[in-house]
Amino acid sequence: MAIETALRLNPKPPPVDRLIAGRVFFLNREYTRAIQSLEPAHTPQSEPGILAVLAAAYAEVGQLEKARSVVKEMLRSYQSHNVQFFRLMEEHLRREEDLALWTEALRRAGVPEWPYDYRGDAQARLSEDEIRALAFGHVWQGHLEGGLPALLQIEAGGQTAFRTPSTILTGTARIERNMLCERNETVTLGRARCGHVYRRATSSADRDAEYTFVSADKLYHFSVTR
Repeated sequence: MAIETALRLNPKPPPVDRLIAGRVFFLNREYTRAIQSLEPAHTPQSEPGILAVLAAAYAEVGQLEKARSVVKEMLRSYQSHNVQFFRLMEEHLRREEDLALWTEALRRAGVPEWPYDYRGDAQARLSEDEIRALAFGHVWQGHLEGGLPALLQIEAGGQTAFRTPSTILTGTARIERNMLCERNETVTLGRARCGHVYRRATSSADRDAEYTFVSADKLYHFSVTR
């Protein structure tokens, strides 16, 4: 294996190389070696990729307490990280069983399925036709989880503009499998992020947001303003 040669030539690799080695060993089902590669790079400042692979490897060898401890550590610094995000970032894997292994290990480790562990009520989930009527040719105004103001404009042809006080992203939108899918060249390697839209409870304290859109990279509460 090429990674073994690299580690033999440089037995004290930098964290990024340890991450690559850990991912290779994990996908090769060598979980103990993945752990051995990643543990020396595990610090309070570790990037989320190192923490996610380490937690997944711990889960696969049955060390669930360690796995969940690492996940808690990751979520303290990266609150919105989730299974769907990590799945999207590995979508290039050629074997479907590798992608399934990765996502299931993350779930066992305690990584939330969606940002901020959002769990929408299936009864409040909008259908494809409802999303289409709500989205195309309209403007959504509201805020991201945490309170940052945001606005999403979706043209009738599917072109989009998403704005916050510090960001402007342009891209496209489509509907697929009863989900709204956004695609921006500079987000998640240009891969489409798909998620459900939910009608919020009328008793919600947030009176200015009638709906919630959740996808791999955001939890967005909004109302339709146009």
